[in-house]
Order: sequence, then structure tokens, then C-alpha cells
Amino acid sequence: MSFRDQILLYLYFHGEARLGRLMKEFRVDEDDLLSVLRPMELEGLISKKLKGVLKKETFYTLTEKGILEARKIDDSL
Repeated sequence: MSFRDQILLYLYFHGEARLGRLMKEFRVDEDDLLSVLRPMELEGLISKKLKGVLKKETFYTLTEKGILEARKIDDSL
């Protein structure tokens, strides 16, 4: 399974995740993770949002297209 597919499934089952949480979960540094997340965002699979009142943090969630793609991956397992 590709790293992209693993991220899709993680977000599918967890709803949303902070950038830091994804880095810890997949044991990758920020640059490596962003090199996968940015193209996924451009494909329309994920969306990025800043949340927080005092400290803004980046959260990633699946779009409708991302949900459909994650379902396909999950069904094929």
C-alpha cells in the first residue's frame, strides 16, 4: 500500500488530524509528509484548515472525493 493510500485511510477512520499527529503516526519529518500532502490537496482528496484561538494548528480532512477514494481502498483490502 502506498504512503498516499495509508494517509487516506488514516483520515478516513480518524476524521481529521493535525500535521504533527500525522508526522508522529507515520514517523516522517514535515518536509517528507508535506511532499505527499500537497499533491493530495491539489488533487482535491484532502483539505487543509487552520484551527485554534491562541495557537493556530494545521488540520487535514478528507474531501468528498477523498472519502470515495478511501472507501475504494478500504473495500479492496
